[in-house]
Amino acid sequence: HEQALVIHREVGNRQFEGIVLGYLATLHQEQGRMEEARQLHEQALVIHREVGNRQFEGIVLGYLATLHQEQGRMEEARQLCEQALVIHREVGNRRDEGIVLGDLADWRRLTSGDLTAACEHAVHGEGMMREVGDRLCLAVLLCQRGHIELAATRTAREFLDEVNVLASAMGVGPASRLGQSLARLRCAQEAFDAGEHDRLFRGQLLEDLTEGQRRWLVECGHLERERAVLPEDAPRTALS
Repeated sequence: HEQALVIHREVGNRQFEGIVLGYLATLHQEQGRMEEARQLHEQALVIHREVGNRQFEGIVLGYLATLHQEQGRMEEARQLCEQALVIHREVGNRRDEGIVLGDLADWRRLTSGDLTAACEHAVHGEGMMREVGDRLCLAVLLCQRGHIELAATRTAREFLDEVNVLASAMGVGPASRLGQSLARLRCAQEAFDAGEHDRLFRGQLLEDLTEGQRRWLVECGHLERERAVLPEDAPRTALS
């Protein structure tokens, strides 16, 4: 990707420069290098707007929304999701519209506990994924629906079973985005089945919430600080 980026810059191919920057940003994001990912996404966004590439502008806005949500900048995440939705609907990008609806469902569940709105977003997104035939994104959305069910104190077993079938059929590994989503839902379901509701926050294991999300929830009064386990609250050793 970096070699391709150099070439596109040398020949002045701004459209493909923006696309490659987006791919590089996604790689950084998947590997947890969030600041590098943010900078690259924002560079890509400037280029897509400059050349009028509305489809990729919407896609990058969606990635930025996910990044902000993971870092606990929840209002920024919502605004970016809504901007992305407008563009996806404008250009008729049903697949990415469905992805953003799933992300908005997660946002609703975590920030407000409005499970009716969260479920509406997720069901709508799921329908789009079935329509376009994207099994990978469908499986991720079903994981999101599973967490909504757990948040409503209902079992997510039906969704977990379908995701297991899809993941097996696609040969998805545990390190992939779907593999990680599946593991989170499986562990949350196990805690639910064991009656360990104190380990869950709105259908998700507390330990699976990012530090930024836990910090935001504490600051907004949605989560008790003693349950959030923030780094500064960790017990210190005698040598520290």
